[in-house]
Amino acid sequence: MGRIHLLQVQYGDAFIIECSRGEKKGVVVVDGGPRSSSNTFIEAVNQVAPIDLMVLTHYDKDHIEGILELIAEYEDRKEPLPVKEIWANCAQFIPVTNTTRTSPSQGVTLAKKLQDYADGGVLKWKNNVFEGYKPEFDFVDITVVSPTEQVMGMAIKRQQEEDGAPTKATDRTNENLGKSLEELAVRPIKEPNLKSDSQLANAASIAFVLQCDNLSVLMLGDCYPHNVENYLRGKGISEDNPLKVDYVKVPHHGSRNNTSNGLLDI
Repeated sequence: MGRIHLLQVQYGDAFIIECSRGEKKGVVVVDGGPRSSSNTFIEAVNQVAPIDLMVLTHYDKDHIEGILELIAEYEDRKEPLPVKEIWANCAQFIPVTNTTRTSPSQGVTLAKKLQDYADGGVLKWKNNVFEGYKPEFDFVDITVVSPTEQVMGMAIKRQQEEDGAPTKATDRTNENLGKSLEELAVRPIKEPNLKSDSQLANAASIAFVLQCDNLSVLMLGDCYPHNVENYLRGKGISEDNPLKVDYVKVPHHGSRNNTSNGLLDI
């Protein structure tokens, strides 16, 4: 039976999804939360390991740092990472330390580590995940609905130019706290500014539909609604033929410009 665990990782994202199809079972981990709650993430992962698929939706610190700490811990223990496959589109531009006690300047890149793991047969690393991709797993169906290949390419180029550090969350405002849901619902949703590092990073989030026995989930990372809605409508999803799932992980923690009526309507 399918089951989704929402880990308590402060202001970040981290999910463990236990999947099954008939007699086949598997575990999918999505994001790892920030470093400040990495112990929670690592303990939860160790309880369900081995992990069949780990998805780093994008490289913001509240999604990636727990994964970096997990890798560092297994490096310290000199044990293979208990992950069979990982999706990390921009990993080649993210610094990760060799251990939890070394400085970034002494570290290696996440991509180098993942490539070492892949070359050693420890895991499969996929770094070109974009809309339309449907991997072959016997325990689950997954369809990637974002990002577009163009947006993913822009994110990689930006990281190359800026020597890739994880971006920081933007400051929150309280200007809308006094407004009703009805007022908020009719606000126009802005298109992401792809010249902004943080907005480009979010637009490049890996978003996907996961379906297995007794569980279906739309996992939207920190993505913007435009790409997801366009992709789904292009596949025949509409108000009259909506996508049916048990759960939706709303984009970007419910941020104002990351969920639209158009997407919710379908």
